[in-house]
Amino acid sequence: SLIERIDYTPYETVEPGYTNVTTLLDVALTDGRHFQVRADFGKGNPRNPMTFSDVEEKMRGCANYAGWSVESADRIVDAVANAPDLPKIVALDALSAEPAARDALMRVPAARGYAVHTFTSGERPMLASGLDAKSYFEAALSASSRKKLRQYRRRLGEKGRLETRHLTAPESVCAAFEQFLALEAQGWKGRAGTALVSSANDAAVARAMVAALAREGAASVFALELDGRPVSMQVVLRAGSIAFTWKTTYDEAFGDFSPGMLLLEDYTAALLEDRQVGAVDSCAFDANSYMGTWMERRHVANVWIGVGPNSQFRLATQLQSAFLRVRATAKTLYLRARKGAKSLNTRIRLNNTPAARESSNA
Repeated sequence: SLIERIDYTPYETVEPGYTNVTTLLDVALTDGRHFQVRADFGKGNPRNPMTFSDVEEKMRGCANYAGWSVESADRIVDAVANAPDLPKIVALDALSAEPAARDALMRVPAARGYAVHTFTSGERPMLASGLDAKSYFEAALSASSRKKLRQYRRRLGEKGRLETRHLTAPESVCAAFEQFLALEAQGWKGRAGTALVSSANDAAVARAMVAALAREGAASVFALELDGRPVSMQVVLRAGSIAFTWKTTYDEAFGDFSPGMLLLEDYTAALLEDRQVGAVDSCAFDANSYMGTWMERRHVANVWIGVGPNSQFRLATQLQSAFLRVRATAKTLYLRARKGAKSLNTRIRLNNTPAARESSNA
């Protein structure tokens, strides 16, 4: 398979102009040819900004999360089909692949004779259980993992007063969201230019959305605080009986204590106890993050609907498929390199202990 032909290595040298996400791809063909690509900024970075169509695609994915009706989807299709200045593609990211939701939405393009292309499908974590929090974590995490989290919580608590708050009042939610924006901007997203406040328009839309939902009781914020200072925050949105863990951030100064995972323990317990919540969508890209702690899975797929000429739609889907394959390969290389770097750092630390130095000098 292709993955078996891939080698990955960290940089031998850091060249001028490299960023913290610079990626180098070197493809060697059997006929001796080489192709090289370098990318310094991900899509959405101010130096690689999103186009209007990119923003529109993102908006449609959010609309799908909100559970818009078939009639709403129909109106979107009409708007795109009839507007001469818009692309003739309806992109639905992370569309529910469960038969009931998928079939209901697909009736619109089927009735109109529009082409449909499914790029990728997979699973992402969700929370949908009748267990109490204690029983749930006993099933989801090993005894050693639970012990480690207790140690993290105790050690973090030794630094001050540690408590978790759930903000639900509209004024409190808006104030907490401002703290969230500031905390996110202080971390790696701020450095990469992908934090919400990196774009004035994104921040304005997010503030207005959270404020409007909070007034309807459909937005809240969980915060793990140390002496009143947030070290981890989670924004939760709701649509009916479904909750969505939309955005999360943490203070990198306390990263050694896994504050995001500690907060996940707390809001998982709260959501399991909330009888108005039937299920929680993690909004995670896949199950590889700490959100994979949740045991249930939701089937999702990325779907395009062509409302223009089929020949143009086929070309667009072919180009997008090629891009997704390259991106998946780059992500695999990055994760392998990061894992290798962590393993190397661990070996270096172990070899630098007094016992190891004493052994080497013996």
